[in-house]
Amino acid sequence: MKTKQLLQLGIGLLSCIFLLMCIGVPAIFFWVSPYIAIGIVLALVSIGFMLYMMNFPSYQTNKFYRFDPVFKKPGNMRFTYRKSEYLFSCGQAAQQMLLQKHGIYMSQDEILAIAGEKTLGTTHWEIEDTLNQIFIQKGVPLIARINYYTNYAQLFDEMHKRRGVIVMFINHFNEKGFSSHSMYPHFALLTSINSSNDAEKNKVILTSPSYSRSGNICFESGRYEGEIKMSLQEFRERFYADSKFLKDLEYKPICTPSRWRNMIHRFQNSLFVFGFYIAYATKILKPGIAICIDEKK
Repeated sequence: MKTKQLLQLGIGLLSCIFLLMCIGVPAIFFWVSPYIAIGIVLALVSIGFMLYMMNFPSYQTNKFYRFDPVFKKPGNMRFTYRKSEYLFSCGQAAQQMLLQKHGIYMSQDEILAIAGEKTLGTTHWEIEDTLNQIFIQKGVPLIARINYYTNYAQLFDEMHKRRGVIVMFINHFNEKGFSSHSMYPHFALLTSINSSNDAEKNKVILTSPSYSRSGNICFESGRYEGEIKMSLQEFRERFYADSKFLKDLEYKPICTPSRWRNMIHRFQNSLFVFGFYIAYATKILKPGIAICIDEKK
């Protein structure tokens, strides 16, 4: 079973168990006493809320700025841009660009054949595993690893290594059929990062693959193709899955000609968002995800 399927199964089971406990257990005790049933519901909701608050991604954002203030600013890393060939293949496009940087040329379909799905995307676990399989097959002495709760200093270190780093953040998903405020977990390559008292220099630049040209609403005319720029503060919030972005996740289009389909998709998107909250509460998912490349020893 693929990592993606295991993740869906794990999150789905936890979500179902929690919902069943909130509905089924109180329903059983309702016949004994409505007050006991109400008390159980309040207790379960409180436990769920406290569990989530303990692991809430936004509460972890202070970790991002844990760094020594003295840095030698790394230069920008440029990548040959590759757009996503499928709606949800940003992970494969990011891998394609990173691999090309190391002299490995593969299509997104070849990468998809190893791991990932065209209809839902890929996970950071699959990206790590896929890159390591390719490095072994091609005889390249590199190894990919996942870093959680990645801070500013660690991203600086990775930039100095000049091997490339893929980050996962909550990005705009401005594709056909989706709402204007839709978001989706997105993979991109870190091109530049800088902290400064000068607001113009206090920024992050990413090489961000999109399916369509309009999909990258942060794209600015005159920049290198595929590059998007955002403030360090905004990147930190998106990188650590702040709830103001997380609540707008969509993986099903809700602006189709069919009203009934839109209603069904809205419900599916709600379950999708709920699943992410459950995943963060149980630490199946952790914020600040970066896939880094090290030399194999």
